[in-house]
Amino acid sequence: MAVSGFYKGAINVDADPAVYYSGQVVSGSVFFDLEQPLNFSVLYIQFLGEANVSWIEIETERINGVENEKRVDYLGREEYVNLTQPLAGGAGPAQLPVGSHNLPFKFQIPITAPSTFVGEKGHITYSLTAYLMYPDGVTKEDLNKEIEVVAPFDLNLGSPRIREPIDLEFEELHGCGCFCNPDPVTVRIRLPLSGYCPGQTIPVAVEVDNESNVEITKMKFQLVSKELYRSIHPASEYVLPEKFLVSAKSGPVMGHSKRNFTYNLKVPHFIAPYLENCTIIDVGYFFRITIKLSGCTDDLDDEAEICLGLVPVSGFLEGEYTHPLANRLPKGPIPVAAATELLPPPAAVGLNGSTSSLQRLQYNAVTSAYPSNPPPYPSGNVPYLSQDTFQSAESIEMKPKPGSDYQIGFKAPTVPVGNVPYTPMFPNPYASQTAVAGGPAPYPTNMAAGNNGLPPHTQGGFVPSAPPPTD
Repeated sequence: MAVSGFYKGAINVDADPAVYYSGQVVSGSVFFDLEQPLNFSVLYIQFLGEANVSWIEIETERINGVENEKRVDYLGREEYVNLTQPLAGGAGPAQLPVGSHNLPFKFQIPITAPSTFVGEKGHITYSLTAYLMYPDGVTKEDLNKEIEVVAPFDLNLGSPRIREPIDLEFEELHGCGCFCNPDPVTVRIRLPLSGYCPGQTIPVAVEVDNESNVEITKMKFQLVSKELYRSIHPASEYVLPEKFLVSAKSGPVMGHSKRNFTYNLKVPHFIAPYLENCTIIDVGYFFRITIKLSGCTDDLDDEAEICLGLVPVSGFLEGEYTHPLANRLPKGPIPVAAATELLPPPAAVGLNGSTSSLQRLQYNAVTSAYPSNPPPYPSGNVPYLSQDTFQSAESIEMKPKPGSDYQIGFKAPTVPVGNVPYTPMFPNPYASQTAVAGGPAPYPTNMAAGNNGLPPHTQGGFVPSAPPPTD
């Protein structure tokens, strides 16, 4: 016998796997079977995209000469989308009949939504949750499904600096007073561009002019990533140890010799997250060169920030570029937007990495209504809402997580974070009401229908940012 009941149902979406570009439309349905009629007040679905960071530190404080350890919880949270859409009910007590139920829904991901991200101290997630509220206004059941969002970054839409080469130069005179010859060792490194895509090969041009007796025993080329997390309550930052994405070496170069060569460094296969529109998590990528010398000399090293995108710089590659993980990318074309949606980047003072990264474009979120003409519900007496669309910047049942009193909408550490209001991306189409136990649920029954047709959307400006390299 088939298992029935709302809680045994499922949320199905139109993409398999459930991966979408920022700006794409998520459509699907809530499916469940009932073996007996179900009394309820409203059935609705919520689309929530949020970032959360958290870490714990043990601090020592001295009170009256006595040292005590104190636990400090660092927390941060912000939202990118929070929409709800009723599927049935909403006008008072109602009843779902016996049988199979398949209720359609449709949401649009904001063009500014950052990529899904899972890190050690924080994450960015997007979820669909269907809620079934009972007539008492308190009891509810829910179904949940997470989707993945890829914020696509076209390197051609970034700063002109992406097309500029990266030049690193080392020049050392070695005269340590005993064995070292004070003649110079000069090494020049050049990368043709500052932006690449996974799977591409970076031709690292190396020019060595070693006039000393010191031998260059090894040159190490690396791509590293850095992650920075920002808390809101209390305001602080946490930088993880860097991660090595790829490492390769070349050498040696003997003393009193010259050598010119090109080393091909391949960008590893992965889908790089783009988090420019997330203010509490930063991820950045860097090219690093380390030169090891013989004798009594220290290593030489330097690094430069690079950008990893989804669409490569035009004119750099011969032939057509295919992402090495194309089978894991969303289906369909990357959404594009009208030029009128472009906004200048905000001047966020004191936000390390976000305003100083290689490229930064920011698009205005577009308020949109979707054509929604659901088929008639398979029952004549179920109170379907007749309106075409429903989207709210506030969840009907969204409550702060237990123990969390921090604010949403943190933009920069220099802004007071005690009372930072959350500015909704979409207007609330209905006035708030108060629920009365046993009475009609406080849900909208008269909502303005949206216009038909989806608005044009753009390739979003999503740029990796991270703490600037240390000297």
